[in-house]
Order: sequence, then C-alpha cells, then structure tokens
Amino acid sequence: MDNFSASRMSIRIQKKMISKLTNSTSLVKVIVDDSMADFLDNFYKLMKDFDGISKKQAEKTLKYIIKTIVKISFLWNSKQLNSNETVKLINIRRQLRTVAMTTVTFYDVDHMYNSSYLIGKLIELESNILEIIADHLTCKSAFRVQFAFETISNKEFIDAFYQRSMLPMSDKLINDLRKLIDIRAL
Repeated sequence: MDNFSASRMSIRIQKKMISKLTNSTSLVKVIVDDSMADFLDNFYKLMKDFDGISKKQAEKTLKYIIKTIVKISFLWNSKQLNSNETVKLINIRRQLRTVAMTTVTFYDVDHMYNSSYLIGKLIELESNILEIIADHLTCKSAFRVQFAFETISNKEFIDAFYQRSMLPMSDKLINDLRKLIDIRAL
C-alpha cells in the first residue's frame, strides 16, 4: 500500500526548513534581538502614524521587510550565495549601515537633511537587494522588496520625519538606530 501524501510531505519539508532557520544562531540574532525588535516596532508605529501610510500598508511593509530579512539570512546561512553574491551582500550590509548613519546625522544636524541623497541611497540599496535575490527567490519576493522600499522611500514620509512632525516616535526611532549602529547590528 502506498503511504505517500503530499500534505504530509509538505509539513515535513516545512518543519525541516523551520528547524534550519531556528537552529541558525546568526539568524536568530537578526530576528529575535531585542534592539532590532524595538527598532521594527517603532518603525511600524512611525509608518502607521503618518497620514500618507495606512495601517494596512504599514503592516504589509513591516511583514515584507521581515520576510526579506529571513529569506536573505537563510540564503546566507545555507551558503546558497556564490562568491559574487556574497560580496554584494556584504556591500548591502555596509550600505544599510551608511543609510542608518546618514539618517541619524540628518536628524541630529540642523539644515543637513537632503531628501534626494537619502532617497537615492534607498533606491540603490533596493536595486542591490533585488540583484541578490533574483536568482534565488520568486518574483513575489522581489515584489515584496519593491513594495517595502516604495513605502519607506516616500518623499513625503521622509520629509515629515525630518520636519519633526512625528515626535516623539521619530526620537525613539533615531535612538533605536543609534543602538543598532553601536552594537554593529547595522
């Protein structure tokens, strides 16, 4: 008698994937780290409080960011990236740190804010992430990256953040970014 069941096979594969994900120390740190969780929580609240971003869009954006982090971390930890992609991923991490540091500097120093520069860096970061995932993930994953970056690189949203119209949430987010930079999580 044939005991094969697509349903059971699917569950077994999912369990193996989850097991691999949760056994990865560096991935657990990315997802569970309190500093990153605080940042993502505050980023969600900031998006939700902005008039141009609905609660649903803020939730989707955060969900897509987390899914992308998990998937890229999985690619990294399972050594599925070739040497060129590994170099690109390291450069993406540097770019992310640069964006974080720029965000903090623009916030701290009056009259330093340059929306074109920051949006340009976000677009460059998006492009590089799309390059990395192109050969490994589905078109749906690419859409998620594009959706998230479309939301966070919205000029009106960024302008409102720097015009201090989102206080005290913007202060919390900047403090979270400082902490992530200090502990080298970014």
